[in-house]
Amino acid sequence: MVGASAIALTVAGSWYAYSVHRFLLDPTWPAMGVTTAYLVQTILTFYREERQRAYIHHAFDRYLSPELVRRIADDPACPPRLGSGIGDCANAASWHRHLRAPAEDRRM
Repeated sequence: MVGASAIALTVAGSWYAYSVHRFLLDPTWPAMGVTTAYLVQTILTFYREERQRAYIHHAFDRYLSPELVRRIADDPACPPRLGSGIGDCANAASWHRHLRAPAEDRRM
């Protein structure tokens, strides 16, 4: 979006400079520069993402199921949690209170 705006602004500025001031500016090179920068950035981002997915896949493929590795590689920012959700956390908290209570009774 920004690149397209920059190219449009360059072409419009060149047209204005020629039509009003009779000053000829070639908009081809700036447009090619913006396009080249966009393509290089896109390719580097794609390459970096693929390397990260390959790293995650290689790191976990021996320890987890292939389906779980695919899910982690698809979204590394939000890995799946162990357990099935908040119910397990609530159970863990209640078991922790249950196991801690006899120890606290012994201290008195």
